[in-house]
Amino acid sequence: MTNASCQSSNNKIKEQSTDTKEKCSIYNESEIFENAFLPFESKKYNTKNLLQYFVEGVVVDSVDTNQDGFESGTYIFTDGKSKISFFVKSKMTDEWFYLYSSSIKTNLLKTKSGIEINMTKDEFYKKMNLAPRSCDTLEISEGLEGNSYYFIFEKELLKRIDILPQ
Repeated sequence: MTNASCQSSNNKIKEQSTDTKEKCSIYNESEIFENAFLPFESKKYNTKNLLQYFVEGVVVDSVDTNQDGFESGTYIFTDGKSKISFFVKSKMTDEWFYLYSSSIKTNLLKTKSGIEINMTKDEFYKKMNLAPRSCDTLEISEGLEGNSYYFIFEKELLKRIDILPQ
């Protein structure tokens, strides 16, 4: 496997590929992409404050759990076709929350980077500050415990973004 470097969001990222396969997988050691994608900090979870970054009509569902005396919760923002989930580790002591398993098929979130469903591959790669490639799926993985982002294209248009914990 060979490694090359490129510039994205003013930070270095490593691209991983084989000599016979186009570079369709990118690895960041830190959460460079997530910080450029989300229009808010993942600090001090508040549903009402987060809703301002979503389009009108998005609803929030939550699931609270209590394991060994620690309350945590998963909050799912959805428009009926897409969902973005956040995990709040401890509702009492932890002020941080985390982007969790998500499937984005509509423009329910106004992203900081301007990434939108149905944008062309060329527009996508310009906004990402990456060289264009012919991949139908581009994967960006971040950190050892971060998320993997899958940008899925059909007929040269971004149709879905899947976000999965690693």
